[in-house]
Amino acid sequence: MADYSGDKKSRDGQLRAAINQQLVETGEREKLKELLRVRLSECGWRDQLKLQCKEIVRERGLDHVTVDDLVQEITPKARQLVPDDFHISSHAPLNGLKRSKCPTCKASRMYFCYTCYKYVENINIKDLPTIKLPFTVDIIKHPKELDGKSTAVHAALLAPNDVRIYSYPVFPDYSKVKDELLLIFPSPDSQPLEDYAKVKENSCLNPLKRATHIDTSKLTPLKQRRLQSDSTFDYEAQFNNKEGQLSSQNGAGLPKPNFTKVVMIDSTWNQVHGISTDERLKGIRAVELTEQSTLYWRRQHNSPDYFLATIEALHAFLRQYHEIFIGPYDHEYDDLLYFFKFFHEMVNRNKSKKPGKGHQKT
Repeated sequence: MADYSGDKKSRDGQLRAAINQQLVETGEREKLKELLRVRLSECGWRDQLKLQCKEIVRERGLDHVTVDDLVQEITPKARQLVPDDFHISSHAPLNGLKRSKCPTCKASRMYFCYTCYKYVENINIKDLPTIKLPFTVDIIKHPKELDGKSTAVHAALLAPNDVRIYSYPVFPDYSKVKDELLLIFPSPDSQPLEDYAKVKENSCLNPLKRATHIDTSKLTPLKQRRLQSDSTFDYEAQFNNKEGQLSSQNGAGLPKPNFTKVVMIDSTWNQVHGISTDERLKGIRAVELTEQSTLYWRRQHNSPDYFLATIEALHAFLRQYHEIFIGPYDHEYDDLLYFFKFFHEMVNRNKSKKPGKGHQKT
C-alpha cells in the first residue's frame, strides 16, 4: 500500500509539472494569472486585503510590523476571502439604463425605488430573476438606516412573494407565533442552524431512543460529534449502505426545520441594540450564522469583517438551510445577490478609474 501511495504521488507530481510546462510554453499560464488578478480585483479581494493589512499595522504600530509578519498573518485570511463561485444571472438587462419613474410614487430612480420596493418603469421585470424561498422573511428596518444604502430592498425585489420589510417600530405582532419564528441575530442565546430541527419521536437520535448499532467509525468527526450530542438528526434513515455513506438524495432522511418564518434586523451594528432588545422580540429563538467575510463596500467603521450586509446574511442563511434540510446546495439562491454583485462590480470599476495618490492630472 505504501509503494502504491508513493507511486501515485510521483505520477501526480509528474503530471502537474508537465501541465505547468505546457501552460508556460503556450503562454496560457500568464493569461490565467492575469485573468485571476482581474477577477480578484473586481470582486474586491485586493481591497479587503488592504483593509486587513491596515488593521494589523494600526493595532501593532508601524515600527513593530515587518513585511514577513504581514505575509504570515494575512495569507490564511487571503485564502478565506477568495469568494465562492456564485451562479448569478446576467446583468445585461441593467446595462445602459437611464433614470426612470417609480410606478408607485413617481420619483425618479435608477433601477428600482428603494422606498416603494418597486422596479422603475423602464425595466422589463421578465428579464430579471425572481427567487422562491422555502419560508417567509420579515425584515425589520431601523428608521435611521438610509434607504438608498440598505440591501434589504434587494431581497424584497428579488423574492417579492416571500419578503416583507417593516420600518421600526412598526412590525407584526409575533406574540402567538413565536414558536414558528427564527431570528437571525448573534445574541448570547443564539444557536447553530442545525439545532433548529424537529425531533422525530421514533428517531434513532431521540434522546430516549438513540440507536447504538450504527458503526460510527466511518463517519466524519463532525458527524460523530453530532451523533453523540444532537437529538435532531436522523442518521439511521440516512445510513443506508455498506460504506457508511450518508444519503441526501432529494432530501431523503434529512431533518425538517421547526420554524416557518425568519425575522431579520436591518440596521448598522451601532443601532441594532434598540431593536434587538424590543420586548416584542423577546422569546424568539435566535440563530447565529457560520462566520464569513463580508464583501460589502460600505463597511462600518471599526467593525469586524464578518459583519455582513443584510442580503449577504440572508443568502448565507439560505445556503446553510438548504444543505441541512434539503440537500446539496446547487446555487438555488445565488440570484439574491444579483443587485449586490452588480453594485459591487460598479463600485470597483469606479475605484479603478480614480487616480491614485501622487497621480498628476494632465
